[in-house]
Amino acid sequence: MKIAFIGGRDIRSIGGIENYMYNLTSELVKSGYEPIVYCESDANKTEEFNGITVIYQKSVGGRLCKIILGLKATLDVVLHHRDAKYVHYNAWPPSVWSWIASLFGHTVILQGHGLEWKRTKYTPFQQKMMHLMEWFTAKTHKNITVVSDEQREYFAKAYGRRAVTIPTAVHIPVEKSDTDILSRYGLEPDGYFLFLGRLIQDKNPDTLIKAYLQSGITDKKLVIAGDNNFMPKYPEYLKSLAAGCDRIIFTGAVYGDDKETLHRRCFAFCLPSTIEGLSIVLLEAMSYGKICIASDIPANHEALGNEAVWVEPENTDDLERALHMVDSRYKDLLYLGENNRHRVARKFTWDKIARQYETYLQTRNTLSRQHELLLELLRCAMFGTTPEALNFEDLSDSDWREIYTTAVKQGVLALAFDGVKRLPKESQPPFDVKIQWGYNIERASRRYETSRKALHKLAQLLGKHGMETMVIKGYGMSLYYPTPSQRHFGDIDIYLFDRFDDATQALRSEGIKIDDSYYRHYEFFLDGINVESHRLFVETRINDINNNIETELQALALESSRDTECPEIRLPSPDFNALYLARHSSWHFARESISLRDLCDWTLFLTHEATNIDMDAFMRRIRENRLEKFVSIITDICREHLGLQVELPVAEHYPDLCRRVMDDILSFDNTLKYTKYGPLKKMAVKSRVRLKRKWCYDEVGPDRFYENTLYSARNYILHPKNIFKKRNER
Repeated sequence: MKIAFIGGRDIRSIGGIENYMYNLTSELVKSGYEPIVYCESDANKTEEFNGITVIYQKSVGGRLCKIILGLKATLDVVLHHRDAKYVHYNAWPPSVWSWIASLFGHTVILQGHGLEWKRTKYTPFQQKMMHLMEWFTAKTHKNITVVSDEQREYFAKAYGRRAVTIPTAVHIPVEKSDTDILSRYGLEPDGYFLFLGRLIQDKNPDTLIKAYLQSGITDKKLVIAGDNNFMPKYPEYLKSLAAGCDRIIFTGAVYGDDKETLHRRCFAFCLPSTIEGLSIVLLEAMSYGKICIASDIPANHEALGNEAVWVEPENTDDLERALHMVDSRYKDLLYLGENNRHRVARKFTWDKIARQYETYLQTRNTLSRQHELLLELLRCAMFGTTPEALNFEDLSDSDWREIYTTAVKQGVLALAFDGVKRLPKESQPPFDVKIQWGYNIERASRRYETSRKALHKLAQLLGKHGMETMVIKGYGMSLYYPTPSQRHFGDIDIYLFDRFDDATQALRSEGIKIDDSYYRHYEFFLDGINVESHRLFVETRINDINNNIETELQALALESSRDTECPEIRLPSPDFNALYLARHSSWHFARESISLRDLCDWTLFLTHEATNIDMDAFMRRIRENRLEKFVSIITDICREHLGLQVELPVAEHYPDLCRRVMDDILSFDNTLKYTKYGPLKKMAVKSRVRLKRKWCYDEVGPDRFYENTLYSARNYILHPKNIFKKRNER
């Protein structure tokens, strides 16, 4: 599986993001993944490095560099690496383009390495922009990972987003020879306090220098290892603070074995930062079993637990006290370093973190427990079995409310409640949830009965004029349910064969007001129920597929049979329903998704009618009209999750797409309407939904995205009221 990582400089540099990308991708290679890493560099080139494809992008310099390179990397992924399932963005500037990757069907993961907008290295304007970019990406995506629980709690509180903590990590050090860095700078083993990292104000190396000078410690030196090429004035300021003290050593940036030698031989490690994500250099010091003097901030507590000498950030006197404590009580504090070594081995090694990341990827396609239990209730209701009571015994009230809410959104409230009633009383929902559930089912049942009576009344009225009424979609599907009222329907959809125009005159003669502004059907209300009388079954003006399907459906409609309850009503044949449901569902899936109710329709229809369908003819029709892939996916989902036993003779199965389609279906909200928005907002929301669903056209359904979009735009211009039509009126 390919994963693209975007954001960061050279993958082999010492920065936190670069360290994270290099070590994580190196571990993922061992598990068979194929990482693609985009890096800022001084030239455009590509290389294979330890199983990682590294794509270097030439830096453009300036404040917009990360944003521009983020766009270039994103476009490269969508144009040349379409098989990359995931696109992982590091930090917020490059992630402002993540919506493009989503649009082209990639699953986007956003990685937060800290609350960047709080960092003092940015100007006030830059901080505001960083905060805005964080807000935008957090609001437009759901897959967010962070390196500390502090950030996870922040995203939950600030944006209502559930982020997942996947911390940074280190490798356990191995014994090796020291380099000559100690002799180069006149250092002795255990003879210096060490600060290592980028020289920026957030990390407070100035406070450390002041505290060291104030302490008067002479038997231990202070090593400041790091640099800041982007803000050279700050390192110069630090050197000016240390002027005249030859015990304060500036090494500049150190890498590789030199860095390891400094860690291995230091007396204690100091990190008095005001803000951190989860410091890699702190974890490195811990892995060497070093006593750590650290600022008392949440991120450092996550790394160290309680095993540190804590100081108040930016407090020189407190830091001086800590230096004296470690210098005078070193042997008493050695246990802190040993505990740190064990803590890193237990929680913060790259092999463990890589496994966490892999698990996170796998759970992107895993159903939640509440979804699994809702599906179990639906299976039991459809096939008359009993749910496994043990699965429901430890559910909390909030779990039950989530199951209830999902059932509402998915249009399966009544069917799911039939499954609930099959549970032992002690395993059923809390009383208030059952009351709400039952009340809404009663309302839906009354609505169903009103619609059923209106349909019978309409069929009898048209029958007086010598017309037969074939009912399609909702009512016909409800007859397959254990109790028809469990499958409510909104509109009544009818087909009058060759009497479409005659029916218009007949209805108007009965005083019924008709809206005939749309070419495919006209609409009217009868007893408060919206009725659509169809001239055509599908949108024939959009493409040849629909024209072919319309011809087939017109012929199959002649095979309809009479309803036993109301002879004036005709019900479609199994062959008609098979083709119509496949086309109707694929159309709606691409445009807005479908719901569990649609899956239940397909499951119950095939369960009752599979043996009555001319399967050879059906397979020919869906193959000729590019529907076989969609039908294969939906059928396999119903077999896996809803207990369907019918297997269709499809040419290919698509397990990865099945998981993605099921995830999309479970995110569908049948209750969402556009009525709360103004006209411009409604158009914006519908456009955003359409763009986000481009992958459905490209990978699942028979339609073409741009062809469909142009048709919809034309339709909205000719029929503006369709912009405001409610979702899922089917």
